Formats: sequence, structure tokens, C-alpha cells
Amino acid sequence: MLYLLLGYGLSSPDSALLLITCTGAGFFLLFVPLLLSEVPAWTTRSSDSTLQLSISQMALLFLPGMLGRADWPGPVNLVFTWVVCLTGYGATLYFWISFIRNNPLYRIAYVFLPAVLFSLRALSHTLLPALTEGIVAGITHIDHWYNIAMAQMIKTYNVPGTGIDGTPWFYYHYGSHWYMAQLSKVTNNTVPALYAVGYSIIFVPHPFQAFLHFSLRVRRMVPGPGNKAGYIPFSFWLLFLCIFIQVIKHLYSGVMLGYSFLESESFVTGLTLFFFFLPVCLSFWQHQQAYSGAVRRIFLWVILPGIAAIIGFLNISVLYIFAYLAGYLFLRLRLYRRLICWISLLLAGSALIVYYCLL
Repeated sequence: MLYLLLGYGLSSPDSALLLITCTGAGFFLLFVPLLLSEVPAWTTRSSDSTLQLSISQMALLFLPGMLGRADWPGPVNLVFTWVVCLTGYGATLYFWISFIRNNPLYRIAYVFLPAVLFSLRALSHTLLPALTEGIVAGITHIDHWYNIAMAQMIKTYNVPGTGIDGTPWFYYHYGSHWYMAQLSKVTNNTVPALYAVGYSIIFVPHPFQAFLHFSLRVRRMVPGPGNKAGYIPFSFWLLFLCIFIQVIKHLYSGVMLGYSFLESESFVTGLTLFFFFLPVCLSFWQHQQAYSGAVRRIFLWVILPGIAAIIGFLNISVLYIFAYLAGYLFLRLRLYRRLICWISLLLAGSALIVYYCLL
């Protein structure tokens, strides 16, 4: 609605279809994993529904990249687009109706009104309804066009680059650009349109969802007085707003650059995967004795280094955060006493060296 309002008189006839498909894709990624996490056969422990949510969320986040094919016939792409969108709208309607039925009016208002203000604040950093027109006024940031050029090259030629002759390969963490290129194919939208509006609708909600999901997981694990499952105190929300929304603007909440991290597509995608993977790590650590030796080795020697490499592919800055956290835990929990952890550390380090040389 804001996109149509702010871009009134500038938007193309396809704007409504763009919003419908992007919103449907966004709902699909937000709510379908919640449906999957409620499947009884997947939930072995009542507190581990968050684990199923994390796994399904990470899998669905990469679904557009796996299914995005430029050589598909037009009708096939169109059918797939609407299947994804309608499924997203259906899942959203299911949870909204459930929420309205199970909560009094005051709580609905309590959740809805702050959510609107929260969304307006987030959109002020990410929604670009006049991206193309901004060229004339000279108010669009050069990074937007660099990112669009990179994603368009990947979409057309499957090669990361800016389209300049003589530079067929560009060494960069181009994971988010690859993702936007595949999403452009899946949703039948242009790359500039996705960066202008699709990014804010599809991508931006996920780091907050992932961080809250991780926070609830930690709260369930750490005992304490008055620690209720699913309850987070006001002090947490105050910290959350200061850091993530920059209600109080400062350097740390600006990713040490002075601006909102929401403006960086690569940082948002990397941070999302990072926070969805942390509950999986916590679950593994909490229940490691229940797993066989083969499962522990697969997690430490394959999954952990693999996720680290993918995070680096999405954003190298988030990989640094991941590496610092892993190094701290390696020392703090005295994991250096276990050979299996040394092997995991060496494999992860080798994967990162290979990744650095290739990218």
C-alpha cells in the first residue's frame, strides 16, 4: 500500500502484480515453515518445535535458488509463481484467523499497532518506490545500481560481474545477488523491481523473525525466576529497538558504518541464516548425548563448516561474527579437549580458505 501511495504517478501498470507476487512470496517464506513445524511427526520434543522451524525455514529460504530456472517455459514459471503465492496467502490467513480467535481484542491491538510502527520504521530504510526516477534527481545510492547490475548478470549469464567487458568474474560475496536473480525468475519480476520493493517485503522481515526465534530458544534453555516459555520482558524489546531499528541512532547499531544494516541486502540475508542456524546449534549442544557418534560427526564435520561457507557466500561480515562466536565458544566451553571439535575447526577453516580463494 505504501509503495503504491509513495509511487503514485510514477508506478508502472505492473505495480499491482509486483506487489501481489512479492507479498505472496514473503508470506510463503514467513508462514509455511510455521505450518511445517506443527506437523506432529516432525516434533519429537515439545520444546524442539523451534528446531523444525529453523530447518524448514533455512530450506525454504533457498528454495527459489534451487527452482529458479530461466529455461522453464513461461506457463510453467507462471503456475509455479502462483502456487507459491497462493500457498503463502493461505498459510497467512490460517495463522491470522487462529491468532484473532485465541486472543482478546486488547492483545490484538497491542500486537498490531506496534507492528505497524515497526514496519514503517523498517520500510523507511528499505522501500524504494522511486528508485528509477531517483537517477534523474541524483538521490539514489550507487550501491543499489551496482547490486542490480551484479544480479542481472547472474540472472542472464550465470556469471557474477557488473557487465563491463573484460571483467567476466567479480570476486565478491555475491550470495544475495544470486538469490535475487533466482527470485526474479521464480516470481516473474524484473531485478530492479525486486530491489525497489521486493527486497523490503520478502527479505526484511526475516532477520527479525530469526532473531526473535533464537531469543525464545535461549530463554527456554536458560532457567531463571519467572522465566515463562514464550515470554520476553520489556527490557528485551527496548534493547531490540535500539539495536535493530536504531530508535537511538549510534555507531554500533549502524554496523560500525553509521547507517542501518537493513540497507545492506547481503548483510540481511547472511544475518538471517546466521540466526536461524544458531537454534540448531543450541539443540545439538543440549541433546548431543542422545545422538550417535555418526550424527555428531556429520553435524560438526559437514553441516557446521558448510553453513559457515554459505554465510560467507552471503556476507563476509556475518562470517566474521560467526567465526568470532565459534572461537569464543571453542575456548569458553573447553572444546579444545575434544579431538572431534579440533577436526571440525580445521575443516571449517579449510572450507573458508577455499571459499576465499574461489570468491
